[in-house]
Amino acid sequence: VGAGEVVLLACGPVRTEEALRQGLAMGADRAIFIKDDSLENADAFTVSKLIANELKNTPYDLILAGKKVIDLETSQIPVFVAEELGLPSLSLVVKFVEVDAGNKKVVCEREADGAKETVEVQLPALITCDRGEDIPRYASITGIMKAKKKEIKEVVKVDLGSISRTEITGMDLPPSRKESKIFEGE
Repeated sequence: VGAGEVVLLACGPVRTEEALRQGLAMGADRAIFIKDDSLENADAFTVSKLIANELKNTPYDLILAGKKVIDLETSQIPVFVAEELGLPSLSLVVKFVEVDAGNKKVVCEREADGAKETVEVQLPALITCDRGEDIPRYASITGIMKAKKKEIKEVVKVDLGSISRTEITGMDLPPSRKESKIFEGE
């Protein structure tokens, strides 16, 4: 990874590429995609192993991740990846207060128990980000056009054997509520 280079890494089915293209349009330099439709409902442990396996071959100073996977409402993948790579991890960061590249550290702010907490972490590290005061910028037309030409390196899913720890046996919508009655008057 070059100095100041932003590389996206995603693991999932074909439809995941759209999110990578959006990130490239917003300014990322390139992307790595572990593409496999069988990962549609893969458990967090399996996905984290695949991501960590790819990161072992990719130089980095800082890994940023979202706070959760919305498909399954899980926050486990970043923590599992940090553990697999032996990295310090910091969760739910809302603001970067200081980035000291010379001393390889960052100072971050996060919310903890309703209060703000300032934490310093040595790099390399993995940090999950929560929505803070910053609002993501929209991709410009120029960025969208450039994103079409940027590299997305497709990686064939590495066969890690049968490492899945969980299995989704079904998903159902909650039962519908009974019809409401509105009473008018005092």
